[in-house]
Amino acid sequence: MHSLLETYLSEVAAHLSALPPKRRAEEMREMRTHLENAAIVNRELGQSEEEAAQSAVTQFGTARDLGENVVWAWRRGRTLNRRNFWGAAVCALSLSFLLSNAPLSDTFLDAPVRNAITILGDLIWGFMSLRAPGLISGVLLHSLAGGLCGLIFPKRVLAGVMLGVIAWYGISLAMLLIVASTEGLLNSPYWTGWMPLEYTMSTLSALASAWAVSRWRNARTGRARLAGG
Repeated sequence: MHSLLETYLSEVAAHLSALPPKRRAEEMREMRTHLENAAIVNRELGQSEEEAAQSAVTQFGTARDLGENVVWAWRRGRTLNRRNFWGAAVCALSLSFLLSNAPLSDTFLDAPVRNAITILGDLIWGFMSLRAPGLISGVLLHSLAGGLCGLIFPKRVLAGVMLGVIAWYGISLAMLLIVASTEGLLNSPYWTGWMPLEYTMSTLSALASAWAVSRWRNARTGRARLAGG
């Protein structure tokens, strides 16, 4: 690599001290590749080696401006990731509370949820357990909650939804423990069998739905950007 390019990269690196070492190394590696490619293209256009290197540096702008822009973009991305994480957590917690406590009889979800409970209950459990409807409705409603969170907060949604759902079930579990301990119900089949299964299945369904919808949302956004040039 031409000495001018090496000097330029050294100056840029001095302005990237705010980045983590791994991220800084990645940025510098990418800049080096782009600079070398730009210099090669300039050489193919008939410029001398010195002119090609100078033109490549000019295209990138001053080392200070380039370094500051890279740091700004990294900080902005980190801020957006934090917002998406906490947004997804609050979204999952709020929707878990609303969907678990709000009556469905007056909403558009009533018929679909009841039909799904009936079909899945007959298919999987039949008349073997009265807890099947609660488990199925929990899975369905948390799938809806996870999907909505993935649609609104497509970045860092899995970690956020996980935190939100765990927080909701932590609150629910604490309240149930108080009631169960006072009434001597801790050894009931619900606590030893159905409750762990219901909580686990609902959490996994929320995560799976959030992942699928966020992937779809990110892919759609990427295609829209490509189409827009």
